[in-house]
Amino acid sequence: METFQNLSKVEVLSLADNPIPEIPRESFEQMPNIGTLDIARGKIKTVRSDDFARLKNLQTLVIASNEIEMVERDCFPKTLTNLHIGRNRIASLNGTLQHLSDMKMLFINNNNLTTLAESHHFQETV
Repeated sequence: METFQNLSKVEVLSLADNPIPEIPRESFEQMPNIGTLDIARGKIKTVRSDDFARLKNLQTLVIASNEIEMVERDCFPKTLTNLHIGRNRIASLNGTLQHLSDMKMLFINNNNLTTLAESHHFQETV
C-alpha cells in the first residue's frame, strides 16, 4: 500500500473516528514499528487471528466503540500490555486473553458478555 510508504519509523498510529470496516493489516507492512494503535469508533466487525501479525512491537491497542461481534482465537499479539475492546458487541472472549501474560490494562466494558468463562463455540472461521 503506497499510502504509508517510507513510514517505517512510525510508532504511534491513530485511525480513530473513521468508518473503517476491517483492520487494515496491509497498511502495517509499511509501518512495522507501531507500538500504539488506535482504531476506535469505527465499523470493524471481526478481529482475525492474523490482523496484527506484522506488528511485532504492538503494546497498546484501542479498538473500542466498533461493531466487533467476534474475536478469533489468538488474534491479539503476545506483546500487548494495554488493550481496550470495550463498547463493542462481543459475546465471547474465545480464549483470546489466555496468552497475554504481560497485560497491565484491560478494558472489556460494555459488550454482550454474559459470562467470563471461556467459550469455545466460536472457533476460527475460514
